[in-house]
Amino acid sequence: MAAHRGEIIENVIRQSGMSINEVAKRLNITRSALYSSFKNANLSYDFIKKLGDVIHYNFSLHFAEELSDTSLSNSEIFDYLDAETAKLLILERKNQKILDKYGELLKIFAKVTNSNELKELKDEISEFLKENEI
Repeated sequence: MAAHRGEIIENVIRQSGMSINEVAKRLNITRSALYSSFKNANLSYDFIKKLGDVIHYNFSLHFAEELSDTSLSNSEIFDYLDAETAKLLILERKNQKILDKYGELLKIFAKVTNSNELKELKDEISEFLKENEI
């Protein structure tokens, strides 16, 4: 399940305490262009990285592989957030991982309704459970 990049940046900006006007100004774009980016599910990682630099936020919390070369460590990110927001971000990441695993499991179960190959399905479920230490 691919994350909607625009929605993620919108949530982070709104939690950052910096106004939309200020963020747009620092990015050298208009407010309307920034609002339009919130609707874009496939924003470029270059834009996201630049935005992160502006609001002092490491988006690798949300896009780990794509932004792995960012300059702030995860522990440094929380220096910019209050304790409650940091806790919410941690829970959000855990929830997303659970949802991703649940989606994988649903795909496996969907095969049951479309296939008579129950042994293959049983093996696939067993493999899934082993991989995810369930």
